[in-house]
Amino acid sequence: MPDFLRKNLRRQIIAILAAIVGALVFAGTLVSSHYQTKAMREQFAVSGDNMAATIYGSLEFAMSIGKGSAVRDNLARLRRQVQNVEVLICDAKSRIFFATDAVRVGDNAASAIENEPARSALRQALAGGIAPSGAFEESLADTRRIVKIYPILNEDSCRQCHSASGKVIGAMVVKMDVTREMESITLQERWNFFWGIIGMVMIVGITYLVMDSLITKPLRLLTAGMKELPERIAAGENPALSATHPDMPGRIDEMGDLLRTFNMMGNALHEKNEEIRKANLNLAVANKELEAFAYSVSHDLRAPLRNIDGFSKIILEEYESRLDDSGRHYLARIRYGTHRMSVLIDDMLKFSRVSRTELDVRQVSCNELVNDVLRDFVEEIKARNVSLSVRELPDVICDYSMMRLVLSNLVANAIKYSRKTENPKIVIGYDEERGAVFVKDNGIGFDMRYHDKIFQVFQRLHLPEEYDGTGIGLAIAKKAVDRHHGSIWAEAAPGEGASFFVSLPFADK
Repeated sequence: MPDFLRKNLRRQIIAILAAIVGALVFAGTLVSSHYQTKAMREQFAVSGDNMAATIYGSLEFAMSIGKGSAVRDNLARLRRQVQNVEVLICDAKSRIFFATDAVRVGDNAASAIENEPARSALRQALAGGIAPSGAFEESLADTRRIVKIYPILNEDSCRQCHSASGKVIGAMVVKMDVTREMESITLQERWNFFWGIIGMVMIVGITYLVMDSLITKPLRLLTAGMKELPERIAAGENPALSATHPDMPGRIDEMGDLLRTFNMMGNALHEKNEEIRKANLNLAVANKELEAFAYSVSHDLRAPLRNIDGFSKIILEEYESRLDDSGRHYLARIRYGTHRMSVLIDDMLKFSRVSRTELDVRQVSCNELVNDVLRDFVEEIKARNVSLSVRELPDVICDYSMMRLVLSNLVANAIKYSRKTENPKIVIGYDEERGAVFVKDNGIGFDMRYHDKIFQVFQRLHLPEEYDGTGIGLAIAKKAVDRHHGSIWAEAAPGEGASFFVSLPFADK
């Protein structure tokens, strides 16, 4: 179906209706023409039979007594009185003896007939004496004729001249010119077709107006309302059509149900938008409070921690000779606690920034990103003799800084949790089947029952004495990936290492 029809329901219905009406008009014209022509031919046949009987009756006596001059006179008089009729009388051998047109005398009667079925019927009539049923139509240039054939049987009145040797002594061919009558039929067909076209145009036009009023106009309003829906909701206006077109929902048919449903949806969206707007206001207030809290943590808590750590260091350095082992141990624990609290504060601020930082999304080479991350771990990788393999990676659509933070946390975890392995290995690559970049290690792994727990804030599967860290790195990675509308997951087994997968919008997709 052409696009100009597929894009418009009204055009589709009108095109289908026009095709149906056109087919009906065309079929009606053909049927009407067929039956009119058939009726005309039947009328011509009856007229031919009557005329042939009349002509034969006028010629029978003259032919029975062998007066050829009388026959010729009657045919000449017939030619003058009825100009659209031609009569041919032939013998059993198809030789013309009498004719309205004297020029044809002596010719073969079959050669005077243009229609082959009529010639065949003449031969059968001369051979068997059976008159063919119906008439034959012949066309020559602009002339159309009806041909009737009647055998002349050898009856008692004819035997004085023709003896009783044969059943058939000849035949009479009557040819009637029906050019005008057939033209009138053709003209009637054309008028039928013309009025059929007029009727079709009127039906399509009325259908167009009715559809425009009952269907197309409401659909246009509904479409316009749906297009304006986001803008009107954003502006705080009621998006229901009843607000701008109060007459439309008054209909009780299916279109009215559709419009009322749209109004109900519009009203519901308007109410939900008001609720969301209020929730956003509350969220904005909460965010400001969170920013204020983060500022307080960043500035107000750091100073006391620095004082505690600084004075503890002074005591350990200047009063070490006065302290016993227990004193030095307690001061070391104090310094470790202040350092850990400082790291927790830094991680909380990082987690907060991941949620609030505006994304700068662009196409990034994942290999370049990984190489940039690995520069931070060069010394540690060498010191722990880690076998590192980086495979070809695709380009990704992401915020460079935030995705660098994700990969940095995954690489740091891979190095940290494989340090007790005899031959630590880390592989960074791309899994086409899963459509994800992965960081795989052969470290201690973990039980998959705790899969979801490891991505929660401050959740750890090991004691701080075993592995350092605050348990927020994977939570930061998940938050960053979620902001890219991607996904992150892990596959692991205790003692068999872990693989972390990150699925993001890739440039080639």
